[in-house]
Amino acid sequence: MESNRRPRSKVQSPQILPFYAMPHDKQSSSEIVNAARKTVRGSETKKQKGKLTTRVHGVQAVDHHSTSFDFVLSGAGMGFKSANLEKLPPVGKSTTPHRGNSSALSCQRESVPLEEMLQRHIEAMKANLEHKTSDEHLEEPSEMKQANDRLTTLAERYRRILDGYMDGDLPNVAKVVRVFVSSTFTDTKEERNALMDHAVPKLKRFCHERGYEFQIVDMRWGIPDGAANDHTTAQLCLQEIKNCQLISTGPNFVSLLSHKYGYRSLPAAIDGGEYAVLYSGIHDDEDRSIFDRWYKKDNNAVPPAYVLQPISSIIQNFGHHSNRILAEKAKTEWNQVYHRMSTALTKTALYSFGDHATAHKFISSLTEKEIESGVLNGSDPTSTCVWFKRHVTGLQANDRSSTARLFVDQLDDKGTPNKISQDLLSLLKTFTIPSVLPKENIIDYSVPWKRGKIDPPKHVKSIQSLCENYKRYLEEMIDRAIAEKDQMSDGLYEEVIQHARFCQQKCEVFHGRQDTLKRIEDYVVGNSNQPLVVYGQSGCGKTSVVAMAAKHVNKWLHGRCKVVLRFIGTTPDSTTIHHLLTSICNQIVTSYNSSLTVPQGLRELRDFLPKCLTLATGESRLVLLLDSLDQMDSQDAARQLTWLPTHLPDNVKIVVSTLPEEEYTCFPMLQAKIRDSSMFVPVPQLQKGEVYDILQTWLKSARRTLTTHQMNVLIEGFHQCPLPLYLKLGFDEACRWRSYTPANETLLESTVRGVINSLFERVEMERGELFVQRALGYLTAARSGLSESEIEDILSCDDDVLNNVYQYWTPPTRRLPPLLWVRLRSQLSQYLVERGADGSRVINWYHRQFIEAAKHRYLGDDKQRKAIHSGLADFFMGKWANGVKKSYVTKQGQKGEADRHVAEQPLSFGRSAYNLRKLNELPLHLVNSMDLKSLKRDVLCNFDWLVTKIQATRLRDVMDDFRLATSVFPDDEDIRNVKETLQLSEEGIKLSPYQLPGQLLGRLSKETCNLLDVAAIGNVPSCLLPSHVCLTKPGGPLVHTMSGQLDKISSLKISENGKYAITASYDNSIKIWLLTDGIMLRSIDDVGTTIDDVQLFDNERYIAAAHADATNIYRFKNGELVQTIEKTSSQDRSRPMNIFSVGPRLFIVGFGYVKMVDVSEGFEPHVLTGEVPDELGNAPTVYTETLYAVADDFVAFKDPTHKSFTIADTARRLALVRRPRIFQADEEEGIRLLTSMYNGNILFATKPNDRLMIYDIRNDKLVQNVFLENVNTEPQFYSRICTSRVGPYLIAVSSFKTVLWNMETGEHTQVFPEFKVRSVATTNGKQLVSCCYDDHNIRVWDTTRQEASKTTEADGKLGEDGEVFRQLLPLQKTTTCNHFTTISQREGKGVVFSLWKLHNGRAKRHYSVQNIPFNEDGKNLLHCLDDRRGFSRIENGEEKTLCIVNLETWETVHKCGEGNMSQYMDCHVVNSGKEILAGSTFQQNAMLLSTEDGHVVTTLTPQANENCYLIRTDDQGNIAVLHFHSSGLQVWNIAERKVIFGIKSTNGKTTDIEFELSCDGSLLILMSACSINVEGQCTELDRNSVLDITENGSLRCTLPVDEMFKCFLGDGQRLVTAKESVWTSRSSQSGEKLRSWRMPQKLMDGEVVDSRLDGNVLVCSEERVKKTVGILDADLGKMVASYTFDGRIRKCCLLCSGRVIAAIVDGELVTLRLVGSEVLPFTDTEDLDGKRAMTA
Repeated sequence: MESNRRPRSKVQSPQILPFYAMPHDKQSSSEIVNAARKTVRGSETKKQKGKLTTRVHGVQAVDHHSTSFDFVLSGAGMGFKSANLEKLPPVGKSTTPHRGNSSALSCQRESVPLEEMLQRHIEAMKANLEHKTSDEHLEEPSEMKQANDRLTTLAERYRRILDGYMDGDLPNVAKVVRVFVSSTFTDTKEERNALMDHAVPKLKRFCHERGYEFQIVDMRWGIPDGAANDHTTAQLCLQEIKNCQLISTGPNFVSLLSHKYGYRSLPAAIDGGEYAVLYSGIHDDEDRSIFDRWYKKDNNAVPPAYVLQPISSIIQNFGHHSNRILAEKAKTEWNQVYHRMSTALTKTALYSFGDHATAHKFISSLTEKEIESGVLNGSDPTSTCVWFKRHVTGLQANDRSSTARLFVDQLDDKGTPNKISQDLLSLLKTFTIPSVLPKENIIDYSVPWKRGKIDPPKHVKSIQSLCENYKRYLEEMIDRAIAEKDQMSDGLYEEVIQHARFCQQKCEVFHGRQDTLKRIEDYVVGNSNQPLVVYGQSGCGKTSVVAMAAKHVNKWLHGRCKVVLRFIGTTPDSTTIHHLLTSICNQIVTSYNSSLTVPQGLRELRDFLPKCLTLATGESRLVLLLDSLDQMDSQDAARQLTWLPTHLPDNVKIVVSTLPEEEYTCFPMLQAKIRDSSMFVPVPQLQKGEVYDILQTWLKSARRTLTTHQMNVLIEGFHQCPLPLYLKLGFDEACRWRSYTPANETLLESTVRGVINSLFERVEMERGELFVQRALGYLTAARSGLSESEIEDILSCDDDVLNNVYQYWTPPTRRLPPLLWVRLRSQLSQYLVERGADGSRVINWYHRQFIEAAKHRYLGDDKQRKAIHSGLADFFMGKWANGVKKSYVTKQGQKGEADRHVAEQPLSFGRSAYNLRKLNELPLHLVNSMDLKSLKRDVLCNFDWLVTKIQATRLRDVMDDFRLATSVFPDDEDIRNVKETLQLSEEGIKLSPYQLPGQLLGRLSKETCNLLDVAAIGNVPSCLLPSHVCLTKPGGPLVHTMSGQLDKISSLKISENGKYAITASYDNSIKIWLLTDGIMLRSIDDVGTTIDDVQLFDNERYIAAAHADATNIYRFKNGELVQTIEKTSSQDRSRPMNIFSVGPRLFIVGFGYVKMVDVSEGFEPHVLTGEVPDELGNAPTVYTETLYAVADDFVAFKDPTHKSFTIADTARRLALVRRPRIFQADEEEGIRLLTSMYNGNILFATKPNDRLMIYDIRNDKLVQNVFLENVNTEPQFYSRICTSRVGPYLIAVSSFKTVLWNMETGEHTQVFPEFKVRSVATTNGKQLVSCCYDDHNIRVWDTTRQEASKTTEADGKLGEDGEVFRQLLPLQKTTTCNHFTTISQREGKGVVFSLWKLHNGRAKRHYSVQNIPFNEDGKNLLHCLDDRRGFSRIENGEEKTLCIVNLETWETVHKCGEGNMSQYMDCHVVNSGKEILAGSTFQQNAMLLSTEDGHVVTTLTPQANENCYLIRTDDQGNIAVLHFHSSGLQVWNIAERKVIFGIKSTNGKTTDIEFELSCDGSLLILMSACSINVEGQCTELDRNSVLDITENGSLRCTLPVDEMFKCFLGDGQRLVTAKESVWTSRSSQSGEKLRSWRMPQKLMDGEVVDSRLDGNVLVCSEERVKKTVGILDADLGKMVASYTFDGRIRKCCLLCSGRVIAAIVDGELVTLRLVGSEVLPFTDTEDLDGKRAMTA
């Protein structure tokens, strides 16, 4: 790219020491100038090498012409002729009457006309620019070299940042494009409006699609003129340019400079030395008087400065909000003052300063200052800046038309040109900008001037062209910047930088705390192997201490370390424990260049962190600093800190900080985990001596000072509230105090909250009460803060705010002027922090004290809070986006409607660019604004919303939205139904969010807000939709299904109040569940292997867990381990340990002993001897709940004979009370189960009759009641019994059902009939908690709720009511088959055979036959030959015969074989459907039967003198593998009737041979080490050998032995293996790896049911928990779709080219259709008839 820019020279400026004029407070301006003269006269002058040099107290000035010399003052580069200054008389003494206060300098300078001075000034400025941009001796490096150098620098910086260095400049990682638009007020109004209307919305959408936010900063837009009461506009504009340069990716500055030079604002503050020079050049007494009035000296500034006073402090009614006339009058008065001061300032600057750069800053316009900052001083203008240069052809500077002044600078309405502005504009346009900005970045366009205005038609076209070019150029710059940024940036890099930047911010204001830092330093360099805990109350400075420690760690360890720093809660990835651990582990692994792979699951991450810590070495130690543990999200038991290692490897240090309050859990947990008190470092209060030093440091940094009185006010305030936060707030307030501020205005409140409220009150007065209330209200009400553009958009839709802003004029577009928010944000910048949230850069309060104060002030009123949340909800819904106009009524009653040009709010901006801002914010605001209709329509009952949020976040976050909604709208049935549906579907949705449509259709039979209609479309990439409602419906007894345990649950207990459940699992963990919300509160991991039982005791303050090696005692509230009681013998370790409790006493029954722990006396166990009954030490090894029954202080346990039980007194250390005998020794019946009742009696079950009996422990007798009579009539073989703690309820669990009994009335009901219950618990008989054998879930039931209505045929159910399906198989073994058959049972209709057809993927029964003579026992007893004929075993009384039957009538067509064929039960259709191969474990021979008439074609005689117990064939039946008990395998060619080869196991156990045959019969894989015998020659084969059957068993390849074979794919050219969760496709020819992928946890150990297709593979979850089925795309290595049932899958098959699954689930027939946006739709042409299906 060709550039006009010349290379910049590296010119070293001479170092000039600053000279500060430091006059006393009472000095006048005249005295300042006179003092300056005396200083000059007293200076020493030298002549050196032709140069006259003057030194004035360290100030050097040089005149190269030796005729006079420049006097440089104040280090700011200003100068004037010192020799002439010497001749000046004292200020105030006039020597030239007709000129007033003039001087020799004035005479000399004023002899030169002002225009000539200006031209000299312009020429000098040109020379300066040429000097800066030209260096003939230096060549710029090539673009390639620049790029390489940049990448090298980026790589080094990347490594340095990840290693934890907190110093240096940090790169921009914000995903923000922030562009400052520079223009003048009046001449580009139409252009700016058009850009805002047309280009900006498109650019926002463009950036959103790339995961970025587009922000536009136009400080002129919406502002009628440049006046600002506090004169901060210029400062704010320049600061905003710096902000854009700091955070923007790509473009950051756009200029619309045209024919106006722009507003030349008065300096808000002028350095004291410069002011003296300027003042000396003002000769008019009235001008001096005006300057004396408006500029006041502030000695609190360092150096002192003269401050321009607020307009309203001198001119009353300026900016008056209620009286327009007074406001206009005041404005006119100010304009007169401004013009006079501006004119005087221009003249004195040009005449007084020899340094033209200094003079220029007093005469240049704000627009030029912006261009200088944005373009000239920009780091890379070519990539970040663009100038849209408009030419108005025909427009003259002296045009007298009324509108000309809007487009050119004129002095009056007569068309008098403003020569100064025009000349300065010409310099800027023709020289300054082109000297830096390449011509490619200058886009010229023109528009003609006709009849006193811009030609309207041409103007419209030019504006359209501008918008198009604006959009195009910025998009190109953005894309280039993103591409370059992506080369080095990643999620981890961005995360680390955010924390490093936050660290720098905290360190900037840090001072003191040296003792605390020294303790941290001693720990870091010391030998401790435990974490260090920094703690203190809110506002004490913990975060700053941690930040400073992080900054110094490298120095303490001499650079030989890696530092990992996280300020928890300041970024999304540091808020939840899952994200936090992932981020920490990734940084450690990356920093140490480790090959370790960071796992994905939370449990795996907890185990992985200690492994990461071992990477540290002596030469590269690791220091991990985690600030604010209390800020972690409490989900997943994060604050229990089970993830935090407490014993650290050598060379590893961990520093954490937290609040000490118990409510945050962290500090008590740390005290429990770390017993060494020296590891706890409190952050103490600041000492009085420290306070003064800290203030002096801060003041020096801020270049401020305070008067003695002001300093005393600040220190005294701190003594009343000795918190660092108060000191910082007080200091920030004191920095506003001028030296002339009255004492009654330098006051501080005595509390932090008081200071904050005082700040809010002042800001409201200065910026407008309503505007500030709404702006800060919106900011505070947002869940995680708001971005800049969000705040502007939301306020632009608030008509109360806009009516307050636009009282006297109508804006070009009804939006909030950006300047208003910028001013407010700038004023509160010390208390706001920018951080990442939801993928955006948002602003929020930096301290919780501000959050609490703002909530109380701006959200305390219900009406106000509702209005705030309503405004936020409207914005995040996108209610006023996409051109939708919002109506309004002005204060004057004028009605209208206007497009507010706010950002659109789709659910996502692309395939994976989710709109997390909307997803996380909208539910909160809709609930709090009480907008139930929108909440249901757009969020909670909206399918697209639900599936998108589950994908983008987690199901837990969605359920939090529902919990919030139901807390406000508890009676809404729709919300409750959808909530319960999601709760019931948790297991499936966690596996895949795309299960949502199928789960909704499988549970909801009633339409809910159009939810089912959308779900039925399958509006996701791919999903499986069920044929009908086939899952548990919401509204029934089942309330929650909670997943979290990774292995089967061994014990379940419920708290006395019914609020909590405690489970123990063989995954070695204990989980505590909140039953009301259905969530896991806490996890206690690594308890021990094989946890047999858990107990709650001592009013549920403690949990006891008995496992294989010991019994552990934990505190319930925090999971703290308080005691471990080891087993005492090897015999003891071989059996379960039984535990029970009474009050504070825990009893542990081991092998031959009993131990007791009484926590009221301590945690030491006592071995009980003496009176303890012998039976306790010899108790059988069964579950505790079947052994013991605790009633009051007594415990009853059965004796080994089962005829009696023993009662012991727990209060007397298990002293024997009595042994009541229930049965005599010769009686068959005995005691089997024991439990206690709510009234203190003992309930026991007997065997073998399963009677239930009650024993009155107080009166020593058996009792009878109505309940017993009812129970005893229905023996159930109960495996569990338990009673409610409150009320007369009993739960009896059998193998077939679970019954809830009322023991007083005898009423009973069956509960959770479809679940095989392992354990159950209840408190009151109404809420039940259960776990099952078939899965690892916890279920919560409400027995007061009626069972949801059953699904019927009218609901689309497949099969009749009461029909139980037993068998299922496709009509043919083909990939395109869309017919299948079932065997079912119906009451009164016997066994039923049915043929089903698929039409558009939906199954319909084609025909069925009832009462067929068929027994479903056995296997392979039904084979369909076509859609009319089948082969089966017929049972007719005692006769059992193999027959070919007519499937439509089940009539026998042909009997098969000869004689008794009933033993041939292993049958297969072979030889391309022509024959049936029948084998039997009772016969040595296998028969081949004709499918035409059933006769015996031939008999296969295996080369083995034994029976065949297993036969496998390929799909066409050309190859058969016969498996024998002793002789192994024989592979047969059926067509040729011969054995190809034989296989034997190398270990002699042929029954252990695992093998699989490919579908086409060409390949055989042996999963065991074997030997192959081919024509008498034996060859040894390793495990996982793949043999080629077509080549007589030759070895094709051997797969890795550590991988498990899963299946052949399609024609056998590929196969799939698995190693843990990683599945791999390989070539069957070579074993070469083709692709690997990670399977979902539920399916990682799954069974491949059907892999005939090359692509789609049917996978079913492991046998033990066979509830989930899925379709795997082996070509792409991803799960296409999955579906999780509530019940167990008994049979399933893949149909219709892999797009339909038919399954039998607990006796119910269900079909699943594969649909979605990435799936081909079903068509009628796929509805093949039976014959066509056979030939397909």
